[in-house]
Amino acid sequence: MFGTNKCPRKLLMAVCLAALTLLICVTAAADVDLDVDRHTVDEIDAFIRSHSMAYTGSFYDQQPSTTAPYAPGTLKSAYLKASLNALNQVRYVAGIGSQVKLDPEYSAMCQAGVLINAVNGQITHFPSQPAKMADDLYQLGKEGTSSSNLGWGYSDLSDALFRGWIHDGDSSNIDRLGHRRWVLDPRMTTTGFGQVESHTAMYAFGYEWGASVPRRVAWPAQVMPFDWMSSSLPWSLDFMGGGITDPGDVTVTIVREQDGAAWSFSSAKADGYFNINSEGYGGCTAVIFRPSGITYKAGDLYTVTVTGAESEPVVYQVFLYSASVRVPASPTDPYSGAATVNGANYQVNGKTLTARYLGPEKASVTKVTVPDTVEVKGAVYKVTEIAPSACYALKSLRTVSIGQYVKTVGKNAFAKCAALTKVTGCKGVVTLGANVFMSCSKLTTVPAFTKLETIGANAFRSCPMLRKITLGTKVTKIGASAFRACKGLMTITVRTKALTSSKIGASAFKMVPKDATVICPAAKLKAYKTLFVKKGMPASVTFR
Repeated sequence: MFGTNKCPRKLLMAVCLAALTLLICVTAAADVDLDVDRHTVDEIDAFIRSHSMAYTGSFYDQQPSTTAPYAPGTLKSAYLKASLNALNQVRYVAGIGSQVKLDPEYSAMCQAGVLINAVNGQITHFPSQPAKMADDLYQLGKEGTSSSNLGWGYSDLSDALFRGWIHDGDSSNIDRLGHRRWVLDPRMTTTGFGQVESHTAMYAFGYEWGASVPRRVAWPAQVMPFDWMSSSLPWSLDFMGGGITDPGDVTVTIVREQDGAAWSFSSAKADGYFNINSEGYGGCTAVIFRPSGITYKAGDLYTVTVTGAESEPVVYQVFLYSASVRVPASPTDPYSGAATVNGANYQVNGKTLTARYLGPEKASVTKVTVPDTVEVKGAVYKVTEIAPSACYALKSLRTVSIGQYVKTVGKNAFAKCAALTKVTGCKGVVTLGANVFMSCSKLTTVPAFTKLETIGANAFRSCPMLRKITLGTKVTKIGASAFRACKGLMTITVRTKALTSSKIGASAFKMVPKDATVICPAAKLKAYKTLFVKKGMPASVTFR
């Protein structure tokens, strides 16, 4: 039940699409042959708005410790609520019970479980006991891992839900869709969550025995947000409470009503992937099919017919809608070129639907927000890069928020911003270019950069007010003088185990405080002390 490596966006739906939505939803309702609840577009939008999965800030009330003495930590109630809302959004769209509640006991199990996997650096439902871990903590965590969907490498729990557990389309999961079937188990009434670093868990067995539940549950659902779709997403129809008498008799067809395009599936021949799994995940047997060569657009209407699973064919329809809280379909020929949106300049690429943030229109700004997406001439572009010198030497700039899709922050992007005090977001940042925050003399707060791999030369040089920094598990390169003259840098947390002499530039830690503390993996303690001192760190710094 582990995940491998979709979240709401904001925009307006065209009037013509709204009219099409109304027309298709009215006609589709007559042919539905599922016994789940079928919600309208407006009802789904209202539910998503009232059950927001948005969350920013620290995940923890109490920080976990992945070194002895171990501590699982506790997640903030607001973060747990946002994660629960994401789960209930999915279940509401599927038409099953969407009032799942949190159980603190289950969350405690999950939190202990992901701690063990984080300590061991692995993902397993049956982890070994780490050295020096108390028996009661291990037993609690072992119960959590054996009863949960697990993930590794996701930015947060909503990310794990959408890209991992409900998708389940990678090669190691598509044959059974086990995570999805637990998420869509209509018997579920309670759950819990856990997260330590990028290890995530969702308790799967909080269900009501003997509950009266729908017989058939489909994903994609009958009325489906368009931006929850992708060509890699498997389709599934779950039959609750029993197996299929003869899987060899089962056939599936998908017909796109707009143009008659069709895909057929059976054990003998399939236009894509096909399998039937009766192992009992989520209390059901699953018919799994993924059409090859398919592309989706908002407004599509598909008719699905499944024969041989029951005495009569099961026929239902899937309508892909785009509403005011979702990203609409992109135009046929998206624009490429320069654009100004909400007071900021961008370069957009119509082929990749990505955007590069070039900087604010006015140099007098006090706050910069690099958004997740921008809309230009009807198309929506993910903002994936901040250009070199985008905000270089902006004297009034105080705070910066960087969206989740930004992977690269270019050279000198925020250098010499003398009033800059705080940077937030950065969940997707992989590369910090040279001199990114150099000489930001008032900078005190930066995020953990959980996906960061490369820190450029002089990236944080001469940031004397910066108090702490975390080098996450993915960091593999630190440039020369990256933290030079960070005279207030009292705490450096090093989670990566991949640093060597060739991967750290000269004087990377020169002139950090003599009484600073470096927290690093126990297995690297001796090696890192020698290495960091070699790279300019005072010998008096405490390593633990």
